[in-house]
Amino acid sequence: QIVMQRNSAYFRAGEGKPYYDRLVFRFVATDGQSAAEWMASDCQVIDPAVGELPNEAQVLYQPASWTLLLFGIQPYDAGRANPFASQTVRQAAAMCIDRPAVAQAAGGELAEAYVPSNSPYYDAQAVLPGYDPEAAGGLLTSAGWVDEDNDPTTPRTAQGGAATLSVNLYVSPEARLQAAASLIQQGLADCGFEVRLETRPAAESLAAGPDGPVFGRAFDLALFAWQASETPPCAWMLSSEIPGDYPTYMKGWSGANAAGYANVEYDRACSSALTALPGESSMLADYAQAQRRLAQDLPFLPLFWQGRTSVASAEVCDLTAADGRLAWWQIEQARECRD
Repeated sequence: QIVMQRNSAYFRAGEGKPYYDRLVFRFVATDGQSAAEWMASDCQVIDPAVGELPNEAQVLYQPASWTLLLFGIQPYDAGRANPFASQTVRQAAAMCIDRPAVAQAAGGELAEAYVPSNSPYYDAQAVLPGYDPEAAGGLLTSAGWVDEDNDPTTPRTAQGGAATLSVNLYVSPEARLQAAASLIQQGLADCGFEVRLETRPAAESLAAGPDGPVFGRAFDLALFAWQASETPPCAWMLSSEIPGDYPTYMKGWSGANAAGYANVEYDRACSSALTALPGESSMLADYAQAQRRLAQDLPFLPLFWQGRTSVASAEVCDLTAADGRLAWWQIEQARECRD
């Protein structure tokens, strides 16, 4: 264990912080013992939570990463087929995927955006397409992908051509991602997509371009996780982040925008938000505008959050969760609850 004592010279001592005089951090084996038992043994905070939770516990959920389905919009090789260059096809694909079922299969929390829904940066007006395979079929037909044999289980074909709606999906061998990929593959297949799973280690598929297929912009679909952040990570979708040979692409192969997404309005909103001073009203408006543009253009589809769950006893107040942080990140302001 580690024992910490209050420091009388702490710079916020005049504010009555920290509240507690003494903290004891215990390092224990958690196998076979639930959080309820630890709480009963005079433990006030458990991170991460294990087993059965106490009835009166405060549950603190901290998103650590979010998993997304990335669309290959603009391949590096201009001659490569890219059905997802069409916004209509991307919208149809999103409507073929039962996102709540995917999140459940992967053991995650449904994601509606790249920021949690309880974040001050979340914009409820940035609505993603809902699960609607029938409507998706109509969109695909309007985009020129027709079901000539009237069999939804076979791939659609290009109207007036021989091309089939066949795409690849890169995913790592990780069990939760494989479970998600299987449902995505089935959902798209029911709409007339033929989806080939390309299972490769993340270090290989997500390697820097031009060798890595995803950041080398030589893919159709990619399923992977992105680290959570306190502010919207809009910068990674800027057109200036598209990877490729320098100087044509200003970031060279270190760019993060593997989709090849480019939209002038999005660039303006995101760049303005990133350069705003803290507290400026324009910052929230710009982040909201960028989020709405992503929900409409769909360079990627948010799927689910992964995080850690901590618990605190009812007698401890003012502990809050934060993206990827431990439950005691602001332990100085925690206090004993009083009526």
